[in-house]
Amino acid sequence: MTAPSDKTPTMHCGNLNGLRAVNLRPHCRQERLVISSLLSGTLLGLSVAVPFGPVSLVCVQRTLLNGIRHGIASGVGAATAHGLFSGVAIASAGFIALALSQWYPAIRFVSATVLVVLGMRTVAKGPGKPEASPQSGQSAAYVAGLLLALSNPMTILPYAAIASTSVMAANGQDADPTWTIIGVVLGAASWYTTLSGSVWLLRGGLSQRVLSWLNRLAGAVLIGFGILVGLS
Repeated sequence: MTAPSDKTPTMHCGNLNGLRAVNLRPHCRQERLVISSLLSGTLLGLSVAVPFGPVSLVCVQRTLLNGIRHGIASGVGAATAHGLFSGVAIASAGFIALALSQWYPAIRFVSATVLVVLGMRTVAKGPGKPEASPQSGQSAAYVAGLLLALSNPMTILPYAAIASTSVMAANGQDADPTWTIIGVVLGAASWYTTLSGSVWLLRGGLSQRVLSWLNRLAGAVLIGFGILVGLS
């Protein structure tokens, strides 16, 4: 008589048969959809965040002047805006293009104004002293990154352009779109964090005079971005 085996067969989504497969197939399909939505959202957030623009410039500037935590806080604020835009794109894929075509002049005006004002403040302020309250300084950096990304066409338009594509439409219909949105936030935040970390590692060899000139240059570039947005 053969002794019973102590090994219990392990159930995997890819190794099911018979009645067990019928019962568990919906669960396995849902797992695959969640992973697919998360990965596609992460890649989408990365692809929109990586091109160097005003948000990346602000992350660099705040990292140089106030430290890595302020740079990351600005990036996380911008990543939050990425998540909001992707959520709007999923929820209103059929209407977002029409709405943007009607509101684009106003969006462009607000964006240009925000960029020019931020650039002028950056040039005028210079590399000031560290914040008296680090926590409040990081909160302000988060809000600044959020508002800048919310008013920036470079953030808005990519999500509007892909609102009706298979990436958004399929994920929005087959799986909980929350996973796509989470992926977008993670992808954008990972880029801004990497950027801030890289700048922070290089910051030690820069003198105060160089930091001052870099700050003025960053402000001038932001003003240039604002003018380009206003004229586009």
